[in-house]
Amino acid sequence: MFSTFSKSAIHLKDELNKIMPNEPFDEEEVREMLFDAVFTQIDDDTLDLVFDGNNQQLLEQGKLSEADILLLLEQKIPTFHTIMEHLVAEIIKEYKSS
Repeated sequence: MFSTFSKSAIHLKDELNKIMPNEPFDEEEVREMLFDAVFTQIDDDTLDLVFDGNNQQLLEQGKLSEADILLLLEQKIPTFHTIMEHLVAEIIKEYKSS
């Protein structure tokens, strides 16, 4: 359904704003929510494979931007897009039930 993290974030923002039109979300707020949530769906062993060697050093030094991190996740986790679809659906469901 979503080909990139950014498209997932835009879709999520649009859906959340339909649910809560009086308290609209901006894209940056939704991106942060989704970025934080993605790490709850990826096990530590997979993260160790994604952030190995030089990438691990750059991550620890704070030299990887959000875009760099997302690119690594998208490139190294074949199911990343499925994870994003699941997260978006779960977040929407959570907001609909609250």
